[in-house]
Amino acid sequence: MLFSMCFFMVSLSAQNYTFTHGTFNSSGGHQASSAYSNTTAFGEMVQGEISTSGYTGYLGFLFPVLNQQPPTIISIDDVPNDQGHQIQIDWNKCAFDDAYNYNTYYSIWRLDDEAESRNGSVRKVNKLPDKSSKNNKRQDPVKTHLWQRDDSVWTFVDSIQASNNDQYSSIEATLVDSSSSNLNYSTFKVIYHNEYNYYESVPDSGYSVDNIPPDETQVTIAKNGNYMRLTWQEVEFGTYQGSSYSELNGIWYRIYAGDTDDFICDGSHFINTVTALSYDYLLMGEYKKFFKIVVSDQP
Repeated sequence: MLFSMCFFMVSLSAQNYTFTHGTFNSSGGHQASSAYSNTTAFGEMVQGEISTSGYTGYLGFLFPVLNQQPPTIISIDDVPNDQGHQIQIDWNKCAFDDAYNYNTYYSIWRLDDEAESRNGSVRKVNKLPDKSSKNNKRQDPVKTHLWQRDDSVWTFVDSIQASNNDQYSSIEATLVDSSSSNLNYSTFKVIYHNEYNYYESVPDSGYSVDNIPPDETQVTIAKNGNYMRLTWQEVEFGTYQGSSYSELNGIWYRIYAGDTDDFICDGSHFINTVTALSYDYLLMGEYKKFFKIVVSDQP
């Protein structure tokens, strides 16, 4: 049986109101979950069509929601005792994360300073580290997802299932570690997603640190004409508590020379920094010379 309905459009203040989705029956009851309530339907916008006594379409109304707090980032800290490129993000949950739902989750995005925007298109110039070992991961293994907004580009990093926790934490990748010359901050945001909308945190920043120094090297010295040829073994790992970890930031070899074997590796004794595994030192009338090679994971 067909019938008609009349809606009275009531102007409501935008303060403390949000656009709530749900199903309505023909008498105006609101079905937010499995049972109709007696909520009176007033709103500024109505969409849908009433065709039978059991409404099967869709209506949208404005209803008061006093707590609309998005997720809030608590801290972004370096992961200690690692080879860098990792930070830990902690955040408070979104207010709508109040019951478990498989379709709700948090996504994590990193501000990408090295992606360029030209004529509305985005060109990615830096590839994310492999994160194939992470769980609860929605990232497409082939594509890198980008989000362009207000002349900035955000790169999708990870996502985790929402589970009605008060706080969440996730370890994520940075592209550059801090160094003696620059802290190299990375900026992140956390977004809560449900069936109807998404809610963004305020962005926050932190930096990663390479905490494990590289191993020492073995040096040999041989005279070659007017030169002293220094050669040493390549260093690829750093050691922490008896375990070896691959160096991720590259290796540089700093060469120092002195007239006695107890000289200090400072600016007055510095010769050069190289990435090669040998160096020819020009002898300039010295009878005896002592050398030290300092291995560094910073240039």
